[in-house]
Amino acid sequence: SGLRDMTEWSIPEAELMAAFVSKLNQCEYWTGDHTAVAVLGLEEDVVAAVLEDWRTAPIDERLRAVLGYLEKLTLAPKELNVADIKILHLAGLSDRAITEAAYVCYLFSVMDRLADTFDFDIPTGEQVSNTGQFLFKNGYKLVKLIR
Repeated sequence: SGLRDMTEWSIPEAELMAAFVSKLNQCEYWTGDHTAVAVLGLEEDVVAAVLEDWRTAPIDERLRAVLGYLEKLTLAPKELNVADIKILHLAGLSDRAITEAAYVCYLFSVMDRLADTFDFDIPTGEQVSNTGQFLFKNGYKLVKLIR
C-alpha cells in the first residue's frame, strides 16, 4: 500500500497525514482509523493537537509545513503556487517528501468521498482500536479480517 511505501515519512507520520486530510474532508470513517494507527507511533496528545490545530501542535517545522500544504491542497487547491513549494523546501522537505505527502492527500480525498458516498458504517471504538493495532503491525493486507 502507498502509505507503507514512503521513504521520506515514517508510518505514523503518513497515518497522521491521512487522518488530517480525512478530518479536513469531514470523513469520520477514515479519520478514526488513521488516528488509531498514528497514536501507536506518535504520542496521543500530539496527534490530538495536530487534529485540533496543526499550527500550535508540538511538532517539528518539517511536519508543520507539510500539514499547511496539505490543508491548502485539500481545501483550496486553486490557490497553490510555486511559493508554496518554496516554503516546503525551506522547511527541509525534498521533492520526494512533497510528492509523498501529495499522494496521501490525493488518496484520502478520494477514499473519504467513497466512504461518505457509500455510507460506510462507522466502526465502534473497539473496532477502530483493533484496526489501528492491526494496521500498525501488518499494514493494509487483509484488513477485512479484523472487522
